[in-house]
Amino acid sequence: MSDELGFDPSNTMPGAPTGGLPASAAGLPPGAQQFIRGYTPSDDDQGVIGTFELVSEFKPHKSKEQGREVFEDVEYVRISVRGNDKLEVHRPKRDEDVRRFPFAYQQFKAGLGSQGRGTALSVIGMDASVVRTYHAKNVFTIEDLALVNDNNLQNLGAGAREWRHKAKGYVDGKAPKPANDAQVGELKAQLAEAIQIMKSQGAEIAELKAKKKPGRKPKPRVETPQTE
Repeated sequence: MSDELGFDPSNTMPGAPTGGLPASAAGLPPGAQQFIRGYTPSDDDQGVIGTFELVSEFKPHKSKEQGREVFEDVEYVRISVRGNDKLEVHRPKRDEDVRRFPFAYQQFKAGLGSQGRGTALSVIGMDASVVRTYHAKNVFTIEDLALVNDNNLQNLGAGAREWRHKAKGYVDGKAPKPANDAQVGELKAQLAEAIQIMKSQGAEIAELKAKKKPGRKPKPRVETPQTE
């Protein structure tokens, strides 16, 4: 089943290093941080979509023991391919699924749906009928559409290549642009100027302190009552 969906087994092995570091580990020693970094994912697997849900699962053994039908809520994962509604995995969640799709699992625990993963397709001008078609093909957001490969793009119908081009343009426009040489030079100059101002202010304060000589405080005057 994994081979059919093109999953890379190394991505689902427990403890697969991915380079992330949770904020809670910021105060730990460097050695501990390095260890955690190797076993904490930095983002969801971008090759496929992972979503989580609660499924009411029938428990035959407990039902037999209690003499009635017993159902328990079990966390399930649904792994699907963008642009393809024929290939899908739906099974009880494993620990490696949480490591593979940490953001999706966080959204699930917070009670949010797949809309929390990205930007609505309508933002790039897609009308409701096309949006419904894309949702049926496991393309829920602009970010999803930008990641649909050429093989699955044909499943989205006419105009899919143009829509993907718009989606990629939108995603690229949101990405932070690296600073060019001129901007770096300007920032360096501003920093140097700020440092010089701080030094000047420090020198002025030191000079004022040097001029101010400490003096003895006058003793408070005590009035002596006169007697007649």
